[in-house]
Amino acid sequence: MIIIKEEKMKKFNVFTVVIASVLFFGCDLNELPEFNDKDAFVAFEEAKYSFREDAGVLKIPVMLPSANGVVAKVEYEIKDATAIEGEHFMIVGERTLNFTNENSTDTIFILAIDNERRAVDMSLVLELKDAGAIPLGNQAECYINIEDDEHPLANFVGTWECKGESYDDGAAQWNMYFTKDEKEENKLWIENLVLYGSNLPVYGIVNEDMTQIVVPVKQHIGKAPDDKSIAVILLEGYYGQSGNDIPEGGVITIDVIDDDQMEVMDWMESVAYGDPGGQNAYGYYNLFYPNVMLTKK
Repeated sequence: MIIIKEEKMKKFNVFTVVIASVLFFGCDLNELPEFNDKDAFVAFEEAKYSFREDAGVLKIPVMLPSANGVVAKVEYEIKDATAIEGEHFMIVGERTLNFTNENSTDTIFILAIDNERRAVDMSLVLELKDAGAIPLGNQAECYINIEDDEHPLANFVGTWECKGESYDDGAAQWNMYFTKDEKEENKLWIENLVLYGSNLPVYGIVNEDMTQIVVPVKQHIGKAPDDKSIAVILLEGYYGQSGNDIPEGGVITIDVIDDDQMEVMDWMESVAYGDPGGQNAYGYYNLFYPNVMLTKK
């Protein structure tokens, strides 16, 4: 049973994003660092969205955070699109964003067009281009997937807001992204399953009556950046009732409550191993208690 975690392995935080450019460097340690207008940047609030083709108008927020407000016009363009403008989507309004002293957020509106027939998903990328003197942030591109709503797993596909409790870090909230497999109609791919422990998608299988998704353990859930001591990072789990290890060939179970809610019934963990066979556990990135709740966004 998983009782004394400290005796098992050490905790990593390699996958967390560190913003170091404004953290105390050159500051009086008795003063809080200030965010100045010179630090302003423009970026998408999210790097990825997924919508059903019957969703109507899609809203894609873009932000320009600053201390006192900045007046700016920012242009954007569409690239790398498999979706055809006029057939699968339409841009609503001009392709220029306007920011003022009072309004640091503007929104791109896209009308998704439902073709009412079985087809593949379509996608496009929005790219911020000309922001004048304002630099572009890290999220200057936004990937948008427009899902075919005639697919049998269409209700599962998209972004799910997750709320759960980490063994080490307490209450957590994050997004998981579900996409369907191109060949197997009962198979889904899940990105960001384990917060701070996932940079590779894992797959789950939906049962025939669509009341459960089972996610096999021992899948490659991450790739460690520049750490040669870590050979593989695997998804591991523990049964929700007993806390016993889920063995190879076993699954983490996600129960479907309704069209908008699901619940992870088992513990789930991202574990680093020093050997390719996944026998020598070197450390772990995150571990979540059972009962992580997923709500469709």
